[in-house]
Amino acid sequence: MRLITLLLPLALVAVLLSAPAQARGLEQIRYELFKNPQADVEADLRRLVARGDRAAMHLLGDVLAAAEISAHRETISLYGAAFAHGQGEIPALASLARLMERYPFRRDQYRPYFRQALQLYPHSRDRQTLATTLEVFLTYPELFDAADAERLIELHQRACLIDCATELYWAVLAERQGDMQTADSRYRAAMLTDARAVERYYSFLGDQQDLLFPQVASQLESRLDEITADAANRVSMVLDRISDLYRIDEQMIERQQREQAELQGIELAPKPVGFVAESQRLRNQALRWAEHSAARNWLPALVSRFYFMTSMPDNYSGAEAMELIERIRLQDPVRARELQASALMVTNWNTLNPGKAHELIQGLIAEGSAEGTMLLGDLYSRGGLDEPDQDKALAVYQQMAERGSAAAYYRQASLFTSGRAICHDHARAYAYAMVAVDFGIVRARGLMRQLESQLDDADKSRALALRDTIIREFGI
Repeated sequence: MRLITLLLPLALVAVLLSAPAQARGLEQIRYELFKNPQADVEADLRRLVARGDRAAMHLLGDVLAAAEISAHRETISLYGAAFAHGQGEIPALASLARLMERYPFRRDQYRPYFRQALQLYPHSRDRQTLATTLEVFLTYPELFDAADAERLIELHQRACLIDCATELYWAVLAERQGDMQTADSRYRAAMLTDARAVERYYSFLGDQQDLLFPQVASQLESRLDEITADAANRVSMVLDRISDLYRIDEQMIERQQREQAELQGIELAPKPVGFVAESQRLRNQALRWAEHSAARNWLPALVSRFYFMTSMPDNYSGAEAMELIERIRLQDPVRARELQASALMVTNWNTLNPGKAHELIQGLIAEGSAEGTMLLGDLYSRGGLDEPDQDKALAVYQQMAERGSAAAYYRQASLFTSGRAICHDHARAYAYAMVAVDFGIVRARGLMRQLESQLDDADKSRALALRDTIIREFGI
């Protein structure tokens, strides 16, 4: 495919210019990443890439893909160079397929590339080529003949011993063949051990997903001990997103009822004693899943639980948050400092200390932490240093957005929707929320849903035009 070929020289020029004088070998780098997945190995990898080391290209692509701000174009170029038209690192094609899964708007664009790539190597030559081919199958099942896919899955099932993802492969094949009952059963089984199956099953449920997924999650709660920490945390995240959607709908209904009551000159009936809104019930369900995963000391789940605390500050104390941060510090000291800065900005907690938060943020920024810069924008937005200054916050977020941060677009969308001390612009907010979704911030769909009812056709057209402009600027 010409796109990757055209982008590659730019990436290699950057590699050559940034290569350091000394570098560790590839196996040393792999060991460093094994000890610490956040280890700073980029410079060493770039030196190896400059020498034409395809395995280093693949690994550097993985490092960039996992970064807080993902260098999409260079990552794609590196994977393409590593794959080398089927003559290099075949597993790099699997990494590229997973990237397409994270950024769905790219999926259609790269389908011709994957169709061609699948013809360039033997699919079942060894375990690596088989596993790579099945990863491509997960993203592009339409590129496979059903009988061939079945043969590959059976081969994989016989050869694989651990972390096989077999149920997920069977689920995708059944869905592709239109056997929805089998697909449903397979997806549920896959959700026990494979976090990727959670999001796929949610999508599989279609228009009824927000109603049916919580029901399935309730049925699975009795089997929580069988579910991996990663999968349990992913279930929690989906449930939390659904609770946000219900909350938005509940707020819209309540507003309509209030307006109707005012027109009729009557008062709204109070809610019954013990009433729990569906959004809150779902939030509680999500929290149960998160706590179960966090109890197993799974780092992403510990971080998720922290964000539950900050989103429900009246239910938790600053001391509880700080205790959780100390648990996180044992696994990821930098992440712990980022969360500590965030906790020090929560106005409902007696640990509120904007000055200390600012000090931590400045240290993080000096170390090159992208999240540190984002937190500075949050501090401006909340008025931690003075009155809320949304112009400064937006300037920070825009700087990060231009560097490729999807989260920065989401933060801007939130500010333009309901930020304090700012003129709201719902069309711009909608455009930024769409971009955030395009770049993998699934939660931004809830904000889009909130905004849709407030936009007329002209506003939506303006939002779509802005979104398309931003996407073009990303070099798509």
